[in-house]
Amino acid sequence: MKKVFFSFLGFAAMVCLICGTVFADYNNVTIYVNDKVVQSSQPGVVINDTTFVPVRIVSETLGCNVEWNEAEQCVTITKENIILNMTIGSVNVTDGKDAVYQLPEAPFVLNDSVTMVPVRFVSEKLGMSVKWDETSTTVFINSDSSYSNITNLPVYYKASFEDKLTNIINYNFNGDFYQAQAIIGLVTDSEIESARIINPIGLAEFYTQKETTERNIQLMANGLPNEIEQQLADTRAYLDNAINLYNQGLYYEAADALSDFYLYRTTPALVDEYNQLVSDIKEQINYLPYRTLNDIRKMVENGDYYGAYARVNAFLEQGNLSDDVRNTAEILRGEIEDEIAAYERSQEVVGYRYVTNVANAVNFRQKPSASSTIITTIPYGTRIGYVEDANSEYARVKYDNMYGYVAKFYLSNYSPPKQYSAVRYVWRSGAVEMLDQPRSGAGIILTLAAETPVGLVEIVSDTYARVDYDGNQGYIRRDQLVLSVQ
Repeated sequence: MKKVFFSFLGFAAMVCLICGTVFADYNNVTIYVNDKVVQSSQPGVVINDTTFVPVRIVSETLGCNVEWNEAEQCVTITKENIILNMTIGSVNVTDGKDAVYQLPEAPFVLNDSVTMVPVRFVSEKLGMSVKWDETSTTVFINSDSSYSNITNLPVYYKASFEDKLTNIINYNFNGDFYQAQAIIGLVTDSEIESARIINPIGLAEFYTQKETTERNIQLMANGLPNEIEQQLADTRAYLDNAINLYNQGLYYEAADALSDFYLYRTTPALVDEYNQLVSDIKEQINYLPYRTLNDIRKMVENGDYYGAYARVNAFLEQGNLSDDVRNTAEILRGEIEDEIAAYERSQEVVGYRYVTNVANAVNFRQKPSASSTIITTIPYGTRIGYVEDANSEYARVKYDNMYGYVAKFYLSNYSPPKQYSAVRYVWRSGAVEMLDQPRSGAGIILTLAAETPVGLVEIVSDTYARVDYDGNQGYIRRDQLVLSVQ
């Protein structure tokens, strides 16, 4: 099914274009005098509900004498003992007997050549009946019979046809297809023939609307949504997509998803929902900068000064920040700069330590905690910069131009040996375990059989010694080593 989208404004414009029934002033007025149409190169016009005709028509068809005073811009109409003096641009009329009449609109000169006078006033002052038919835009002077028969003119079939067409369009637009079908059935052959001659565009639209009506009635007869219902369902899906993006916090994407809303068919309820969603999106977008600044503050609280500084600088590079947001961000940047300065002062290395008490390498952490993220590992025997004791278990150190934390158990004030200097043997009574740390419960590197020779690297405590076996170094209890196997 082909999808057709509407807007209320476009619908109204379409009705006016097709039917042409909305007028302000008319500029093609037909004039009947004594049941005959007056032929004139300049037809009458209507301005502010006053019908004007060329003064020549008055003189030639009403049997009047007309005189023009160029100097005073005055036209004088005379018939028998009746005199009417009218001045261009003035609503006052005199009759030569000191009587003054008031016109609804002043006479004027059309196109710098034709003097236009109000036909009803002049005709009635001359004793003639005047009738006006708005549908045909016709004025009848002493033509009561013609006025009575005006409804038989083709223009009246046209007007009746256009009224029905407007109702059909309205019903189809609102989804009242059975009502539209009923109006279609009332259109007469005379109206069709009149429209074929006078309003072919409207007739083409009539057949288009008739096809629309029949197509949708067939859809409903088959138990399917009609086109209006489908279009409203499309609008519902369109709004739901934007709502889903909004609920995910994708506010700019949600705003973009709503950009074509008015190309879809709507109802007042859908428009209200759209307007509310637009308002909510604007509120969230306006709050986004402050949310970003709060996120930056949390980075500072977590000690990520350099990351916070980079982010606030990137934030300030945006060109759409309000003055208030920009000022807040600049103040925050100054606070971060102070934090960085204080942090860097705290990074001064006051001495050196060596990694020890581990088989291969020790963990270098972001924070002084065993659960903190591991930045990297530091090999056994490496010299690192000592900054300060962070707590009872960890020290803050500098390694490879990075600052972090190492458990103090793994640090020594002196450089530990890396090569063994003597040979010892595993105790003859049974196999022993080589550990990755010199303490109970440490990880087992390997198991050595009794009387296995190992290289003695160093004595690390009263309990443990560091030994080398086949290139692997670890820790064995000292009471499990002997000088010889003899």
